[in-house]
Amino acid sequence: MPSDARHLLIALLGRTPQVLTETLYALCVDAGIPISEVWAISTQEGMKAALDKLLDPRLGRFYQMQKDYPAQCGRVRFSAEQILVAHDGLLPLADIRSHQDSETFLELILRVLWEKTNDPNTAVHCSLAGGRKTMSTYMALVMQMLGREQDKLYHVLLTPAEAEHHAEFYYPAPVSQSLRLTDGREFDSAKVKVELVEIPYVRLRERLPVEVLERRASFAELLQWTQAEIAALPRAPVLQLIPKRRLLRIGGREIELPPIEFCLYWHFAERSQRRPPSIPREAYEQYFEKPEGSAFFRSASVKDLLAKYRALDGAAGMLKRFEDSLQRDKGLTLERLLQYISKINRKLDIALASVETAELYRISAVGRYGKCYGLKLDGRLIRVEE
Repeated sequence: MPSDARHLLIALLGRTPQVLTETLYALCVDAGIPISEVWAISTQEGMKAALDKLLDPRLGRFYQMQKDYPAQCGRVRFSAEQILVAHDGLLPLADIRSHQDSETFLELILRVLWEKTNDPNTAVHCSLAGGRKTMSTYMALVMQMLGREQDKLYHVLLTPAEAEHHAEFYYPAPVSQSLRLTDGREFDSAKVKVELVEIPYVRLRERLPVEVLERRASFAELLQWTQAEIAALPRAPVLQLIPKRRLLRIGGREIELPPIEFCLYWHFAERSQRRPPSIPREAYEQYFEKPEGSAFFRSASVKDLLAKYRALDGAAGMLKRFEDSLQRDKGLTLERLLQYISKINRKLDIALASVETAELYRISAVGRYGKCYGLKLDGRLIRVEE
């Protein structure tokens, strides 16, 4: 994720909008995460409460929070237009009272997260602390489908616990401020601890076909695709590369390669390892190797091949011949590259003839307009022995 990525807070809201400012405080003030904008998903009743208590032009607690913590919260964007309410076709839903209402909220949460996770330059921070339990459950389910490595799911806890139910507590005050409980006791708002609890979840986005992600399918379709993908998923063995022996080890099978073929395979394996989490595994053209022009392997990749070649033991003579050929041909020609790939793939085909997932370990060529090359194997299954 780029260093200048935008951080968004998406919060579920019910009739107690305090959870939004509590979460915002925990993220911006305590954790130092530069949230740039807030989006809330709520019922009509929840929206009214948020407008009255957070966004009132004179007394809104969101605006007061920006004044109290200008450096951390002063630039956060949040307005009435950023409170999203589900509709039953004509009118906004006042509350979740039926199965149809629940499904309507599910599709709203799905639509919002589709949009916000579609930009690789964003990190989405989702709060489950507000709204109905149904809404929290749906957000967690949708995050499992669409969440990327940088996207987080949270709940917030307050200490002392009495602060959670106090109508006047929205976030820890910057200076001492006493709030009275119904039994006459008091607590200092400035000393309340807001604990941000990150909720781990299984990320399934990479299992979704690219066409499903691009089409923005319904939740039912996402669930069907994911279940089918998991059911059909064969267990792919780990790929081990052992440079000292120029050896590939795949599910107990060992394949020894000549120096240049091993270095080339190592190069492609490393590209799969370095695929950014924001790029789905099946979006091969976004991380596979594309030759320079139509005739040569990229010069930066040739440098990487040479560096890997020099790391091998006992290959100095072959390295000199390879360097001479590069000088003679003014680079690694595409014709020679394809010859190497063909030799590697033939050895893999023989060794992995009975392996159901053999295709993942071959160096594949994809693309309609100019081929690009790489391993389809998930980079998390690739190990390089030091």
